[in-house]
Amino acid sequence: MKRKILLYGDLNLNIVDGSSVWLVSLAKLLAKDTDNVVDILLKEKIVNNILIKDLTQYDNVSFLNSDEYLPKEKSVDISNIVKIMNRIDELRDYSCIIVRGFNAVNTIIKNEKISDKLIPYLTDFCHDKEKISREEIEKLTYIYDHVKQFFVQTTQMKDYLKNVLKKDGEKFKLLNPMIFKEDLKVKPKMNKTIVYAGKIALGWNILELIEIMDKIYKKDKEITLHFIGDKFNRDLAGRKDEILSKLKSMPNVVFYGSLPKQETTEIVNSCELGYSFRSTAIDNDHSLELSSKILEYCFCNIPLILRRTKMHEDVLGKDYPLFTESVDECVEKILTFFNNKEKYSNLSQNLEKCVERFSTENVYKSVVSALEVYPKKKMRLLISGHDLKFIKPLFPYFEKEFELTVQEIEEYSNLDITQSKTLLGKADIVWCEWLLLNAKWYSNHVYAHQKLFIRAHRFEIAKNYGSKVRWNRVNLLITVSYYYMENFMEKFKIPRDKITVINNFIDVNSYSTEKKEGYKYNLAMIGILPKRKGFDKAIDLLISLKKKNPKYKLYIAGKRPDEFPNTKTIPEEREYYKNVDKKIKENNLEDSVIYSGWVKTQDFLKNIGYTLSLSDKDYPESFHVSPFECMASNGIGLSLEWEGIEYIYPEYVICKSIEEIAQKIEDYNNNDKKYDEFAKKGREFTRENYDLPLIWNHILKILENRGAMHDEK
Repeated sequence: MKRKILLYGDLNLNIVDGSSVWLVSLAKLLAKDTDNVVDILLKEKIVNNILIKDLTQYDNVSFLNSDEYLPKEKSVDISNIVKIMNRIDELRDYSCIIVRGFNAVNTIIKNEKISDKLIPYLTDFCHDKEKISREEIEKLTYIYDHVKQFFVQTTQMKDYLKNVLKKDGEKFKLLNPMIFKEDLKVKPKMNKTIVYAGKIALGWNILELIEIMDKIYKKDKEITLHFIGDKFNRDLAGRKDEILSKLKSMPNVVFYGSLPKQETTEIVNSCELGYSFRSTAIDNDHSLELSSKILEYCFCNIPLILRRTKMHEDVLGKDYPLFTESVDECVEKILTFFNNKEKYSNLSQNLEKCVERFSTENVYKSVVSALEVYPKKKMRLLISGHDLKFIKPLFPYFEKEFELTVQEIEEYSNLDITQSKTLLGKADIVWCEWLLLNAKWYSNHVYAHQKLFIRAHRFEIAKNYGSKVRWNRVNLLITVSYYYMENFMEKFKIPRDKITVINNFIDVNSYSTEKKEGYKYNLAMIGILPKRKGFDKAIDLLISLKKKNPKYKLYIAGKRPDEFPNTKTIPEEREYYKNVDKKIKENNLEDSVIYSGWVKTQDFLKNIGYTLSLSDKDYPESFHVSPFECMASNGIGLSLEWEGIEYIYPEYVICKSIEEIAQKIEDYNNNDKKYDEFAKKGREFTRENYDLPLIWNHILKILENRGAMHDEK
């Protein structure tokens, strides 16, 4: 069961600012809980991954572009947001939808289809109860009345809204600014360094900061400002060239521009003092928001210069010594700080304690209390394939964990497109059994919120569907052996990180260890078609063994040659089985070669002592389950060498020739203790390496953890 969350901020993730950092941080916070699946609806297509790069490590985070769901909608705005969200929710069936942005929320709340899932997070409303308009109060009241939960940034904001809206505030849940302590390793500090990381805006006192650094340079040329950020607010956009020129030319300023989050954190952690002295329009006693930069500096044990407000006093304490009210006071306190570091050493050490409540662990406690109102849901799994014999035994396991739908195709080259479109629209995960037409079609049609897995065996290597698969839309190709993994990679140019090996499984407990009398003289081949399976070698083996003991018989499970289309249509195949049949008759083996037809393998093997794998070396098996099935039933599996077999079978199963197989069978049958020893070894090996629960756990782990890895179109 997963909580499926759609996350949207009415902001551009190509631009680094407080709002976009918040959105990425919230996605990261949610993704750390593996019970959550997080889809981020992008306002604009990503052209700069400087911000989102940190999220690519999370398997449960996906990025959705609007035009993938509605081709005419190239970006998201107020005019189309409801239409886009409705379409995505029809396909995904979200538990909840978290939205930041007053206008976006005010639009969505009027749509009955998705408003019930909406959790708003709002900061962009009037924060002054004397100035807030009646219209804004009415809109906020309507939003509050029509949602189940409502995120607010601070306790102060919660109290303000309770008062203004005249509500009890039960729906308000704190979503404080969050800091990931694990990303903020305290580092040695560069001597006499100040850091600023943020936007270039009038209210952020950047012009004042330039003035401060000019004044400081006249008194102490060693003090250096490290300035990170190059996004301009409109209020200073007209002076962009002038300000950038000044920052880049000042002798006591190191200007970095915009940097990835990790690099920004590295630099911040290396500085001794932070700058967060903003105007009274931003920081005042009526402030309802708290800057995450303040928290980040505190977690790094970096004191900072900032304005005294009730909010800042609540966090840092009333006696915090670096509160300041003017440019000149800033200059004075910065100089005092660097000239009396010993005096402030205890201050640095106590900062983390001041902001512990803003750690991600504590913030998420409040967040999850809101999320728990919305139901977790079974992820919807679609399995598509023409021959599902290798996957069907897992269906009961799939059904316990997923809402399972099966598309069983009659012919692998004939896919019902109309049906496929319908089924795709109701799936979270798609599993294509076999790398054939189904894999080609689904890889070209899956949505960004969906995962796609393909399992290949052997047959597909001779087909060309793999070259038409859109691999950047595939999460993983699963092969059943290392030999064929390398073959698929080479033929279809599949990136190494898109392919893995999960072997076939044997349901060991479903095989009885009880055998019928005389079973040790009964050999079996489970499947003798096509000719590469080596049926003629089995007849040679039988002839050799019967010279030693006439009791030996060969049982054939599966179709006879005349029941297989290739035998009739391919001359080589037809001639091969004609010659084998002739050999059987010439050696009077008609009563010793028993065609059993379709069998329930577990029952069939009660009468079998040895199951054979005699495939041509030039046409190796991908895995070959049959000998393992015999080993699970307390029999013995024996195989000729073929490429890659050493990665699958234990060495005592592998033989270099028919003569060696014959000798092993004679040795085992002349020594009951030896037979029992190797039969037990084989059963234990099968259980330890290929038992169904073991392989199922590998599959489940991949389905749950292998994240959306879709590239841009």
